[in-house]
Amino acid sequence: MNTPRNEPTGQLDDITAMLRELQACVSLRDACEILFHHVIKQIHIQIMLIHRNVVEGDHSLLFVRTQNDTTVTGSVITKEHEIVKALIAEGQQTLIGHIETRPAYHLLGQYANIGSVNCCIVLLRPQTPFSTEEANILHIFTHFLLPFVANEKVAEYDLLLNDNIAQTHQQNDFLANITHDLRNPLGCIKGYTTTLLRTDIEWDAQTQWKFLNVINTETDRLADMITNMLETARLQSGHYELNFDQIAISTLMETLTANNREKHPDVNLHIEIPHNHIVVMVDPSKMIRAFQNLVDNAIKHANTLEIWIKIRDDNNAIDFTFIDQGAGIPSSRIDNIFHKFSRIPNDAPGEHGSGLGLYITKQIIHKHGGEISISSSSENGTAVTITIPKIPS
Repeated sequence: MNTPRNEPTGQLDDITAMLRELQACVSLRDACEILFHHVIKQIHIQIMLIHRNVVEGDHSLLFVRTQNDTTVTGSVITKEHEIVKALIAEGQQTLIGHIETRPAYHLLGQYANIGSVNCCIVLLRPQTPFSTEEANILHIFTHFLLPFVANEKVAEYDLLLNDNIAQTHQQNDFLANITHDLRNPLGCIKGYTTTLLRTDIEWDAQTQWKFLNVINTETDRLADMITNMLETARLQSGHYELNFDQIAISTLMETLTANNREKHPDVNLHIEIPHNHIVVMVDPSKMIRAFQNLVDNAIKHANTLEIWIKIRDDNNAIDFTFIDQGAGIPSSRIDNIFHKFSRIPNDAPGEHGSGLGLYITKQIIHKHGGEISISSSSENGTAVTITIPKIPS
């Protein structure tokens, strides 16, 4: 005969097991996953969302998970954000309520903070309201997660300090080189234009075309450098707006391919996509900008005419992996490759750049709530992987 499980003891065993799993975590993302799996053992939910860094009503969505790995609709995210802002603004620690969507969801929100580090966990489910007992359980779980949010924040501050020191040196190098880099295209444009305007020589059509082609190429290069500097300034000032729209991944890839037929006619983009019905919520022009930077970088540094883009549909997110078969990036440069003003030294004589393209790409991906990583070797070339949530925070 089975002995009934004592409920308080059972909950204590579950919490003890969760603590052991949390202690073995190496990342905040892993901690959120563990918390989710333990929450659904205690509380029936359909959606779990975790926010952090709540400052004066602003917040970032750190984690979204559904019990059945279903896509969370934009209307649910929007309404839930409004509730979270109200929860923080009113200084409440616990909120039991509902959001008016179709279907309507009942909501349980729990907020806690350590110093300037904030964490808010929100649970959603249709039909059944949340109880006070469930709120007490979530209260415990929230305080277990908070140290992981705080510890990661401290690590971020340390990393930021080291980054600032490194970027100071990089910025000094950038300022020393940018004048030279800007003068090069300007000098070419001025030189070829002056030559074409000479009245004592009559140039044949082929020579004129050659001169004009050089002027066109150098103008594009100059425009790219100026655009990179302006975009970096907007990113630093916080005035970098995204205009989100729902778009098929296949449409993004068609646009990228069309751009490169004109810009790099000799380059082949090999795109592998599971099906043509994957839809994502992004700023299309900004996302194409990020993708194009990766293609341009591969062509410039890998000296390759073949680039593979492999796309994977991973439940609530999409993975894009850009692969070339070039000579790879030196291991000493991998950690800094997405930093501002970072340039790979000694690429090739005459190669110039602002060192801002990959920095801008990373910022665009982060502003979409995504992540970007890179791996490289002299044998297999370089692979850059972007992960974008289907519904942005």
